[in-house]
Amino acid sequence: MQFEEFVHEVLVAGARPTSHVPAPSTDRLREVLADARRSGLVVSPAPDGPLMVAAPVCGPSGIVVAALALTVPDGIEPRSVAPVVRATAQRISRELAGSPGRVATVSITQ
Repeated sequence: MQFEEFVHEVLVAGARPTSHVPAPSTDRLREVLADARRSGLVVSPAPDGPLMVAAPVCGPSGIVVAALALTVPDGIEPRSVAPVVRATAQRISRELAGSPGRVATVSITQ
């Protein structure tokens, strides 16, 4: 099943969030997903908390298997950490693609 089909099935089934955070509209969700596909990144404002910056991690077949997310402290511009999050997720993806079944190890230094 392709990701778009999966999202469609979830939306049609009427999945509801398990928290107090209101679910986005179907159109808004599609917009966010399309933007994430184009940019390889999502900056997500949390209604009651810090911002998150996330990038997809792909497995050997190129399908997204995880996401790398970073909580951005107050006072830090989320877009300033975006290149590091994206590059790290891409590096993990390359590690996973290099050897199916292998656990990727990535060290991050400042």
